[in-house]
Amino acid sequence: MEPIDDSFKEMISSSLVTFTYQNREILALRASRLEQPQMYNGEYYSRHLSHSKKVEKENYYSFFKNFSS
Repeated sequence: MEPIDDSFKEMISSSLVTFTYQNREILALRASRLEQPQMYNGEYYSRHLSHSKKVEKENYYSFFKNFSS
C-alpha cells in the first residue's frame, strides 16, 4: 500500500495505460497538476526533469506559492 491519499491513488490508477512496444509491456500514466500539492509518505516532493526532490521545510513557502492562483 502506497503512503498517498486514496482519492489521489484513484486518480492515478484511472489514467494507467498499458501497451506493447518491441515485445515489452509498457505501463504509462498521464499525470495532471492538481490545485494543491500532494504528500507522499508525509513529505512534499518537487519534480525536477527526470527525478523528484524532497522539499525541505524552509522552502515550503516558495513551493506552495507555485500552487496559488
